[in-house]
Amino acid sequence: HQVLCGTHLPQLAAYGNFHFHVYKQVQEGRTATNVEELEAERRMVELAVMFGGDNDVNRSAAQEALNVAQETKNLQSKHL
Repeated sequence: HQVLCGTHLPQLAAYGNFHFHVYKQVQEGRTATNVEELEAERRMVELAVMFGGDNDVNRSAAQEALNVAQETKNLQSKHL
């Protein structure tokens, strides 16, 4: 199964196997929607921003959310 989920909740976003940043950009009077896949450091920074801003406290919370999500997924895969 494949699920696409849009969320503003960093705790939920941390569980995704992939993380995309969707944003609008105006160029020459036209608005375009862009999608960028986030990996590793950039993903952690985006989660920190979702937690409230790119600072040390929120980066720590983002890393913890990613760690908890990975641990949960590892436990679930052992029970399948």
